[in-house]
Amino acid sequence: TDKNKLLTDNLSGQGAVEKGPIPPSINGYDDALFAADKFDLELASNTLDKAGWKMGADGIRVKTIQKNKIKLEFDIIVPEVKFLVDTAKQLQQDWHSIGININPVILKASDVIASAIKPRNYQMVIFGNTLNNNPDIFSFWHSSQRFDPGLNLSLFSDKAADGLLESVRQDTKEDTRLTTLSKIQKLI
Repeated sequence: TDKNKLLTDNLSGQGAVEKGPIPPSINGYDDALFAADKFDLELASNTLDKAGWKMGADGIRVKTIQKNKIKLEFDIIVPEVKFLVDTAKQLQQDWHSIGININPVILKASDVIASAIKPRNYQMVIFGNTLNNNPDIFSFWHSSQRFDPGLNLSLFSDKAADGLLESVRQDTKEDTRLTTLSKIQKLI
């Protein structure tokens, strides 16, 4: 995903490109972990090829899993907000160019929360949060927060990460907290 293009085209430059689970504005963010990250459709396409996702006649990748042909496609839940709908359409176009089909499902914001977020009924979702400068990312990544009313919308679950997230909440030493935040970023 060309995050810079999404920011420029759909958000009029109002926002920040995020590269990991901790925003760059938080003390403890480790930019070095993401130095190799870059937008590269050819690399993405080659990675999918190597993983066994072959381009189908319709331009969508398929893979045989347990004797079933599976198309590489996802529904993406999107609140009915112009810049979010535009973002979903841009994702749809970009991902289609490497053989992934994205089906935007546009809902009223209240319906997104009631029918998708709360029951965790989605494959993909565009949803925003503002973290400001709070280094406590517990509610967004701890496995105990995977279900309503928690905010772990990725449904991420990892015992080692849980322990590190708990440690960040309890540790008052800045240097130890920074080391722990770096470990969390590496793990996630």
